[in-house]
Amino acid sequence: MVKTGILGCGNIGGAVIEAIVSGKIEAQLVAIVDLQLIDSARRILELSAGKIKYYRDPLELVDLDIDVVFEAANPAVVQEYALPLIKSGKDLILMSIGGLVDANLLEHLRQAARDAGKKIILPAGAISGISTLKAASLCGELDEVIIKTTKAPRGLAGAPLLANNAIDIGTFQEKTLIFEGNVVEAIAGFPRNVNVAAAVALAGLGPKLTRVEIYADPNTERTQHNVVARGGFGELQLSLRVFPNPNNPKSSYLATLGAISAFKQYTQEIIMGL
Repeated sequence: MVKTGILGCGNIGGAVIEAIVSGKIEAQLVAIVDLQLIDSARRILELSAGKIKYYRDPLELVDLDIDVVFEAANPAVVQEYALPLIKSGKDLILMSIGGLVDANLLEHLRQAARDAGKKIILPAGAISGISTLKAASLCGELDEVIIKTTKAPRGLAGAPLLANNAIDIGTFQEKTLIFEGNVVEAIAGFPRNVNVAAAVALAGLGPKLTRVEIYADPNTERTQHNVVARGGFGELQLSLRVFPNPNNPKSSYLATLGAISAFKQYTQEIIMGL
């Protein structure tokens, strides 16, 4: 059975922990790492009677006998800890894909994974169409990709770009464009909101060439992603309207389901949809 460490115990990490404990995912939970624990994870730790370890420092995972680290923390955690973890001989499942928009880090991780004989898995999360983008990109048949994301203001609250420019999106009365640029710029301005854009970029043209538009809409309860990709393969038009996570409006409920699905596929012999 796959031995697992969970890095990041928010709503997504907590859902994966519960899926492991309930048997939905066939894995052995060895350790949980986070600065704070949600109630469900704290209860699971207590019931384990010390069999599941809790740490605050991600580097504690380096020396543990585990097969895979599932990360659901934030891009900064990926940037700081993904490399030492892969070098220590663990597979990685990374949800905070925005942490990988740095091309130098991505190449270092690729080389470290190759040297260690390990895998880095990037779940599609709250977006589909990834396989099409990857296929078109690998064949040099992808010319243009743009992703337009619309969220309720509460799902964008606290973003650095808004704070740095004193933008009060709580006063908006209608759908408003608040950002336009590439994925690198989007990640800097909205690090907790654009993992979908990062996934689209890494599957396609890359962070600098993938265009992003972000809208705040006070009249919507759902997050909407519209992706348009064009090239020699033809044209892809994708539209998703998803409910936000009830416990975290910055993330979608589909991202949680995608995380559980990705981990479950990791533990199985037949993998579909790559």
